[in-house]
Amino acid sequence: MENSKIFSVLEQYKDNVKYEIEKKLLRIKSNHSYAEISLYGAQVVSFIPNDQSDLLWLSPLTELNQKKAIRGGIPICWPWFGKHPQNDELPQHGFARISQFALDTITNLPDGNINAQLSLVSTPASKQLFPYDFKLVVDITVGQQLKVSLTTHNTGSEPFAISEALHSYFSVNDISETHIKGLKNTTFFDQLKSKNMQDLSEAIIVTQEVDRIYQADKQALEIEQTSKPTIHITQENCHNVVVWNPWISKAQSMQDFPNNGYLNMLCIESANISPEINIAPQATHQISQTIFD
Repeated sequence: MENSKIFSVLEQYKDNVKYEIEKKLLRIKSNHSYAEISLYGAQVVSFIPNDQSDLLWLSPLTELNQKKAIRGGIPICWPWFGKHPQNDELPQHGFARISQFALDTITNLPDGNINAQLSLVSTPASKQLFPYDFKLVVDITVGQQLKVSLTTHNTGSEPFAISEALHSYFSVNDISETHIKGLKNTTFFDQLKSKNMQDLSEAIIVTQEVDRIYQADKQALEIEQTSKPTIHITQENCHNVVVWNPWISKAQSMQDFPNNGYLNMLCIESANISPEINIAPQATHQISQTIFD
């Protein structure tokens, strides 16, 4: 039944959009780029502009088998970021990234872009983790740019609070030759040192484990490399940017992460972590991240 609904949505776009049943993977070819989206977690796992390499990093050790979170691409952290604030036994980064989303629509846009809309709604099972009525909608537009929007609808009669992130993993040729620009003079919370600091540098260069939450509203960021086009990142309605690289020891401790994978990836995440976002009954809240080279 689920697959028949998906193929019904895709019927008129079969020249541009393919669906791989076993991996629950959409393969989208727009006029400008190619992308792959897993319905498990509504997670973009690849974005390749025409005549370019993939802008996103996907661990070669992760499996698209719907059994655990996908390591790489753009995971959706929702309705909490990191550990649950009251219960460490609940899923890290929430349950959206380990949930099956419905494919609602595929739309060919006039500019040659293709939009996919996916959704997740509250169920008795979800209320064991997050006791509220909601609808979570993920809009993904594939074109010269990749835009991912995350919209939370409070469909119930009680207010609730969330934290959230578009946890993007970017592909880099060499982390030692990679510069992150756009965060100069920005305050951040260093999660490794558990203290607030300020970044005064023109560019961030990763030379060790990094896990920082920047207070950075509507920043335009750049990932500059010596042997690869600059990756541009913009975000909307987010008041945090997370910069993360696990470096050597943490990379070795993760089963789905190559020991040397830290050399070729960098997470720049668009987020709302602190303070949380309060959403009134019947209200909505949306964040978005756009990436392009």
